[in-house]
Amino acid sequence: MRRINAFAVSYLMAAPAVHADMFFEATATAIGFDYMEFDQNGVFLDKENGVIIGRSVSIGYIDKLVSHIIKHTRYDGAVDYIGKTVGVSPQPLNTQTQAILSHTSYRQIWKNLQHYHGVTVYLDLSHSSWSRNILPTATPVASSGLKESYDWFSVEVGIFLDIIRTAKHAVEVGYGKFKNLDSTISVLLKGNAALGTNDDITTFGIGDQSGNRYTIAYRYKINHDYIVSVIYDKIDTGFGANDTIVSRPPTGLNTTVVEPASNARHATVNVSLAVYF
Repeated sequence: MRRINAFAVSYLMAAPAVHADMFFEATATAIGFDYMEFDQNGVFLDKENGVIIGRSVSIGYIDKLVSHIIKHTRYDGAVDYIGKTVGVSPQPLNTQTQAILSHTSYRQIWKNLQHYHGVTVYLDLSHSSWSRNILPTATPVASSGLKESYDWFSVEVGIFLDIIRTAKHAVEVGYGKFKNLDSTISVLLKGNAALGTNDDITTFGIGDQSGNRYTIAYRYKINHDYIVSVIYDKIDTGFGANDTIVSRPPTGLNTTVVEPASNARHATVNVSLAVYF
């Protein structure tokens, strides 16, 4: 089993000044997926790497000081899986993972705080999920694959600083600190006819940890109603190990399900068009 912060995220900062109350934004996004797991001794178990294409939509309300934004992002694609089999004589195992990453957030942004022009701070509340399907293999090593689903909430606070801000152009850099909460994993346990067990799903909590986000954004105001943004976002996080013992129906045989510790260092590139009205 494995774990990620699919917190695969994206950013919306204060845009160059517009005289509008509402906006809608559509985004094409790509995530550079970089995830690794370790055993209890810190020894490498497996990693997943690749690029997944996604899209997001946002709707927001802007006033003179505070903005309110709701955003939904979804990624759907495959990454390379490199690991090893378990047992007395582990063998290299190479396959792919089909992944669906989903992130929904509510963000409040405070712009140009009193006496600190060019400073933006935000509070972000979000829910994320990751559907992970490690595909089975036949050669050179046979494996049955694994299906998992992850679910968690996050609270994040952060700050952005203006590097450049004119009537047409804006460049911002930012840092955010987030804490994952109520993280769970659901694992499909395949039945074994010889042992008399059925397929079933177990869900249990896994280790919540903190993470960091680093951002640089460029925005160009086409005219009064349209703004184009290009945003690079780097996320550094991970989750702690945990395990549970599951009683397998109908025999009641026990199975220990282990979630190893993980590191996730993802990068996203987002290209957005915002329409103000």
